[in-house]
Amino acid sequence: MKIDIQDVNEVRKIATIRYDAQEIQIEEGLLLRILCKDVKISGFRKGKVPADMVKRQFADELRRRLQQKLTQSAYENLVKEKAWNVFAVTAVDVHEEDGFELIFTIDLRPEIVLEDYKHFPLIPPPTIEVSEEEIEKSIQQLRRQHAEYRKVDRPAQKGDFVRLNYRGILADGREISKLVAQPSAWGEQLNMWEEAGTDETLGIRPIVDALVGLREGDTRKVETDLPPEFEVPELAGQRAIYQIEILEIREQILPEINSDFFLKVKAENLENLKKKLSDELRNHKLQQSRLAQREELIRFLLTNITFTIPESAVIAEQERLLKNFTAQQPQHVIASPGFKDQQKEFFENAVGQARQYAALNFILEYIAKKENIEVTADDMQQLLLQDASALHIAPEKLYKELQQDRQRIQDMQRRVILGKTLHFLLAANTRTPGHSPTETDHSHATETAKS
Repeated sequence: MKIDIQDVNEVRKIATIRYDAQEIQIEEGLLLRILCKDVKISGFRKGKVPADMVKRQFADELRRRLQQKLTQSAYENLVKEKAWNVFAVTAVDVHEEDGFELIFTIDLRPEIVLEDYKHFPLIPPPTIEVSEEEIEKSIQQLRRQHAEYRKVDRPAQKGDFVRLNYRGILADGREISKLVAQPSAWGEQLNMWEEAGTDETLGIRPIVDALVGLREGDTRKVETDLPPEFEVPELAGQRAIYQIEILEIREQILPEINSDFFLKVKAENLENLKKKLSDELRNHKLQQSRLAQREELIRFLLTNITFTIPESAVIAEQERLLKNFTAQQPQHVIASPGFKDQQKEFFENAVGQARQYAALNFILEYIAKKENIEVTADDMQQLLLQDASALHIAPEKLYKELQQDRQRIQDMQRRVILGKTLHFLLAANTRTPGHSPTETDHSHATETAKS
């Protein structure tokens, strides 16, 4: 057996393996003897069929077994001889015109050298404080959540809630609802509620502003020029014209801060409510701080640890991202004629993000191995519950699905390992207020694994 290696780069190898006629003859003879023992032909006892007859009648089966045996032996000997840590075999080409030749395209796991990963120069998060102004803002949000809405017969004022219809067209008369995926706020909406003149809105700003001063039954035309970089490509750089119809106006009546209000928000009194809100705000800021630490750590890892990434790993991440993108789309979008083109465009544009994910995976897997970080049954159970909740299905149903999909289970295990390793690095390299780096924060580690 002759082996020739072509180095495409540090992690991709093309190995050409050739068997000479004598080697092929020996392997074929061994397989033929095994086949003779197994086959049954009328007129002969089992194991007594002449070899030349078996070779003629079972030529295709013998050839299949020979190809399988030579391929397996070639791969095993290759990896053993070269001491390769294989990530993926991306292609196997077989040529039998002149003897037997195999061409393996193999991606290796990159060699990562990272001795001290517990003393990265990460910036510690700031001290977490909650201001009185933030608490007061939270109280006002609670009041709005428990507000009453009284119908009024007057022009809408800022802060009123208005029920309306609107329909959008472009300047050339084309209906926006026929240009963009539905449902979309940019096309047509019926019986929707908007807060008139609010400074914070997810709606169409010109429509929200135009509601102030209109009465029930009024109509108005509103125009807006959308920028060239607009988020909806079909509308970028266009002038949109909306016809508004006012159906109803309701005034928001905020509840008084009294015992009835405290009962609704499950607080004993104002002091107790402020303490609860302060704790909630502090916890939220702590989570945001942890997220900032996580992002900073990832940036540091990707910037300072460089190596050649196997192309097959990048493609695998692109496929994972595409699968997630597709799963998030409504069924009517998936069924639309142009969705395959959207998938292709997404796949091509995801290469940069996929390369970063692949690099991060290799780094974290390296550290996990050095630290003996493992997946426990509790880890898998918690992640299963989180995935079931995200997918809006019963945990029992997801569990049954996983029993039929080994690859999906392995992917969950990988997510747990990577999440726990990332959390290990965060604990080793940062000092969070009120959080010791030696503590085990299982819930946060598993939460990290969700990504």
